[in-house]
Amino acid sequence: MERPEMCSDDVYELMTECWREDPTTRPSFSQLIDKLEAIMTRDVPYCDVNKHDESSPYYNVPAQADNDSG
Repeated sequence: MERPEMCSDDVYELMTECWREDPTTRPSFSQLIDKLEAIMTRDVPYCDVNKHDESSPYYNVPAQADNDSG
């Protein structure tokens, strides 16, 4: 799996740990909490929302209107 462009190296590393083929080598839920907490409390962005590729297909998908007008 490729690292998403706006994803930090730390978050990507955690993603790849979660997708390991052998489930016994994946982080436990409590380990995930600890790792995410550590990532989110650092003084560096873990997800750069200003870094985007406007040519990406998912970026150009129009928003769908909520058809719940009853």
